[in-house]
Amino acid sequence: MKKVRRRSLAEIDRKLSRAVKLLDAAAHDLRDTRLNPRENISKIGSALVAVFEVQHQIYRRAPELAPEWIRDKLAIAGGPSRKTTKVKRVKPKWRRSSRGTSRDA
Repeated sequence: MKKVRRRSLAEIDRKLSRAVKLLDAAAHDLRDTRLNPRENISKIGSALVAVFEVQHQIYRRAPELAPEWIRDKLAIAGGPSRKTTKVKRVKPKWRRSSRGTSRDA
């Protein structure tokens, strides 16, 4: 029974991935139309967010279905990532002066 559920999750994920590609293409096509592109592209963006949320739930249940880059970025397969990178603070190369901004030499 577990194999059937995994298989159906894989099929749902494939369908959602196809939907993402179609929605993305539709958003690109809307850019140059007079169909209120800003509002309609925003609506498509909301639909994409909903699809990504469903896919994230699928990947939590079946981590093997997640693309490699998602497993690496979100550490879905093993919980929090064991790899940590120390962030180094860098001083900006510009500073504020009384006459606006200036570059340090």
